[in-house]
Amino acid sequence: GRDKADALRDSRWLATYEYLKNNGGDVVLDQPANAFQDGALYESIAYAKAALFFDVLRRTLGEDRFYHVIQEYVRERRFQIATPEEFFIPAQEVSGQDLVPLIQEWILTAGD
Repeated sequence: GRDKADALRDSRWLATYEYLKNNGGDVVLDQPANAFQDGALYESIAYAKAALFFDVLRRTLGEDRFYHVIQEYVRERRFQIATPEEFFIPAQEVSGQDLVPLIQEWILTAGD
């Protein structure tokens, strides 16, 4: 249920990401895997920060609109390699919201 999912988010992803961010270890998510300093940093950013982005996106859009965005993305891009832009542009169109601030904060920049 939602309570267990939130507890997992907090213990597994939020704690990891907050530790990085508070200790100057946050980096831009939108970069090639080989650009990360090491495997541990890659795992923390590519999995924790990315998961938190999708959680914030879900909460911003609401459950129904979020799942509609995901369903449309899968329908359009199934079995393809997609760039972030190939998710963000349709996500904005389907959601009807300006997602640029979220994308900027979570994907394109590193936290202070």
